[in-house]
Amino acid sequence: EVDTAFDGTEGIAKAHRSLPDLIITDSIMPGMDGFDFLRALRTDPATEAVPVIMLTSGDPHDPDHIVRSPQPDVFVKKSADLGPLLAEVRDALARRQ
Repeated sequence: EVDTAFDGTEGIAKAHRSLPDLIITDSIMPGMDGFDFLRALRTDPATEAVPVIMLTSGDPHDPDHIVRSPQPDVFVKKSADLGPLLAEVRDALARRQ
């Protein structure tokens, strides 16, 4: 089952209501960015352990991403090839079980 949110504020509210098995977010969003969104998740005991995959249009190993805190479980570079994202989703869900 997949749920979507328009922005980080809506995403946080939905995460609290449904306690998802996995969250995929973008590093750039309207309002709060992906790192602020992740910080809100990680500072709440109800959502702190939910795995997060963060999509980025830049280099996932860019120092600007690496020094930001908190870190997602995985960075995935945005691409028309969904293979890398789907592989990370499978891995994250397998680790949860």
